[in-house]
Amino acid sequence: MVYIVGIDHLVQYNGPVPEEIRSEFRSYLVATCRELEIRVLAEEFSEEALYDVYQASADTAQEAARVLDIEHRYCDPGSQQLAELGIPCFGDLREQARIALNAPAAYILDYGLRKKVIARASEMARAYWRIREQYWLDRIRDILDLNVLFICGHDHAVRFRDLLVERGHRCALVNRFWKEDVFSEYGRLGLT
Repeated sequence: MVYIVGIDHLVQYNGPVPEEIRSEFRSYLVATCRELEIRVLAEEFSEEALYDVYQASADTAQEAARVLDIEHRYCDPGSQQLAELGIPCFGDLREQARIALNAPAAYILDYGLRKKVIARASEMARAYWRIREQYWLDRIRDILDLNVLFICGHDHAVRFRDLLVERGHRCALVNRFWKEDVFSEYGRLGLT
């Protein structure tokens, strides 16, 4: 059985989110895994993203899996797999969005324009979501007979559940968006 928890990706690693929130998420994962007798903790994330993209040194789900002494599995494609799947990396989409919006190279200094560029790039990325979600399913296909907790971006939680159901797999949505009240406005976290 696959259990799904939707999150804001910032809580997945030691980055800009306050440590007490990341610690609370780790505790939530440990408690949920114990309650549901989870054998594998899988996530929409990759080592490449952890170390190379976010320059982080700790993965929250991996830490929880260590506490529980269960398998942890990265399920998101890295740059090589993205290329093989025909999915552009987000940086390339962001550059395409910048050009489409006629934003100057220094747009990053203009909060409003930066927000528009990111929104456009995010919309462009949605065209590839089904391919990525299928990739995640392929990454956990060999463990679908076990209890698996799958962590993914909150925008994917219902979609991924629906894909699993469509393919005849048992699954349940545990939490569509963990701490939505906190992450819906980054200002509450001291982030802009």
